[in-house]
Amino acid sequence: MKITRYGHATLLVEEAGMGILIDPGSFTLAEAFELTGLAAVFTTHEHPDHFQPERLAGLAAANPSATLYGAPPVVDAITAAGLEAVELHEGTPVTVGPFTVQPVGAMHQEVHPRMPRIENVGLLISAGAGPRLFHPGDSYESVPEGVDILAVPISSPWGRLGETVDFVTAVAPGTMFPIHDALLSPAGRGLFWSWVPMLVGDGVAALDPGPLETLEFS
Repeated sequence: MKITRYGHATLLVEEAGMGILIDPGSFTLAEAFELTGLAAVFTTHEHPDHFQPERLAGLAAANPSATLYGAPPVVDAITAAGLEAVELHEGTPVTVGPFTVQPVGAMHQEVHPRMPRIENVGLLISAGAGPRLFHPGDSYESVPEGVDILAVPISSPWGRLGETVDFVTAVAPGTMFPIHDALLSPAGRGLFWSWVPMLVGDGVAALDPGPLETLEFS
């Protein structure tokens, strides 16, 4: 499995020459919207840093064989834009080429009691007997079993450092790397990603891929 970061919460996951893209949004590097040959695009929830319907339409046009998947409100927005998409629901896995994608959870983490919560579907991704990657979207609430690689949201209006550490500890992956970091300055990001591995402990390998850097796992 190959995983490439395209900024903020956007990942390209590849296996056996097939790729799926996760959460292309407002903070995503432009290169993600130039990708071709994708098998699918997954969107965990409707916030613009994860989902921009107008840019997704261009990506869909460049990848006519790609299936669009998303949380139910995302699918509503995609349909309103004149495209077809498939809803993701916890307990109903989908298969895309070599990938099995299991939707995890249903709700976005609470930002504030005054702000209505929206739907959010995390993604547990595997290919055959290979490693299992978990992209939680914007939620620490769901903790699936058997996660080998965890994409960790490290900065958001809804999270704090202690919750991040507790989430990683509960998931107990073999390896983790940071996502959801566009709101941090370079100095702040470095500070956050020094504390999280320190507090989680040596049992979890901590990686920090740069923009467009590809990690390989077997």
